[in-house]
Amino acid sequence: MTGPLISVQALGKSFSGADGHPVPVLDDITLDVDEGEFVALLGRSGSGKSTLLRCIAGLIAPSEGEVLFRGQRLVGTNRDTTMVFQTFALLPWLTVHGPGGPGSNRRRHLSRHRRRPGPPPRGGLHRRPVSRRPER
Repeated sequence: MTGPLISVQALGKSFSGADGHPVPVLDDITLDVDEGEFVALLGRSGSGKSTLLRCIAGLIAPSEGEVLFRGQRLVGTNRDTTMVFQTFALLPWLTVHGPGGPGSNRRRHLSRHRRRPGPPPRGGLHRRPVSRRPER
């Protein structure tokens, strides 16, 4: 048998508070996840669930302890992880009932969003040009 897929060892994470003092969010978290295992993190808002996941994904570094992926200490981003957030905001204007829903003119709606002044919308639409048919 091989070791765990993900191993979190004595992980701690603190952020700097308004007064400059560290505010602990995670303290002494130890967790092993085997390949094929399904794990759910439950807790109140602000309890550190997303912070732990960000440490496991390598998006933020732990203040203490370490994360191992396939037995190797994680340094930087773990390119073998994916995060899906509870609030889906890839294309926030596309909803079942709103613009872009069944029967709407998505092309017109997307091109209207592309022409807005300011930064491009999230989701990479600025990289995918909207094709237009020549007018007759």
